[in-house]
Amino acid sequence: MGDVLVVGCGGAAGFIIEDFQDNHDKDNVRFEEFDTYSIGMSTTTIDELRKKFRKCRIVVPFIVLGGEFGTDRVREIIGLARESGCKVVSVLGIPMEFEKERRERALSRLSDLSSASDCTFVMDVQRFFGIEENKNKMFADFIRASDRAMMFCIATLVEYMSGPFFSTFTRSMYSFILCRGMIPENAVIEGWSALLFDENPELDDVVIMVSGRANSSEVDGIRDRVARDYGILPQVIRRADEEETKVLIFRAVRSF
Repeated sequence: MGDVLVVGCGGAAGFIIEDFQDNHDKDNVRFEEFDTYSIGMSTTTIDELRKKFRKCRIVVPFIVLGGEFGTDRVREIIGLARESGCKVVSVLGIPMEFEKERRERALSRLSDLSSASDCTFVMDVQRFFGIEENKNKMFADFIRASDRAMMFCIATLVEYMSGPFFSTFTRSMYSFILCRGMIPENAVIEGWSALLFDENPELDDVVIMVSGRANSSEVDGIRDRVARDYGILPQVIRRADEEETKVLIFRAVRSF
């Protein structure tokens, strides 16, 4: 995917990208190669970034918001990408509640970053913890699961950017969650409550991405269950990968 560039902003995002590149094959997850570029506490110049962005159709800034350096730098990255004629799809992580100052800083920046991007995807790590805490006994295992969930989402979105991405994701901001289960329909219901800002959603836009091996009855079951339980008719899309236990839910939310 040579015309899409994922830009990790800040130390946490850079580490998550590096870990994913080193280990995703071990998890039996296969994605097309995509280009990444990490900006930590480096002296990357504006001219260097512009040069990279000129070759791109889409730039994907990725950051776990809340840190001072990355949170400030990501807005600059978005602006440079737009100046270079790129579409911008931002992927943002929100820190856990015990990191109160970082979480408040992250939430305060969402509206600005979303309005500057063509499309924004947000995962609340705290709510992800709510569905993972019984699966990961050690906190370090949970953090690793959270990191990989964000990168799984990014890799899935990048693959879909070769298709009808912007006609599928038509809203400005989506909350997302990765949920797991042997029965996709049940995984969706479990993950639904972990979506950020679910108390104030744009109810007419939900996209659910399932394994490429999901059969028609599984796809229909998810669509019917969400329509029955929540009054929403979702788009259910098969991903390119064949990881049968993983389901991605994207729910449009209002910027604030």
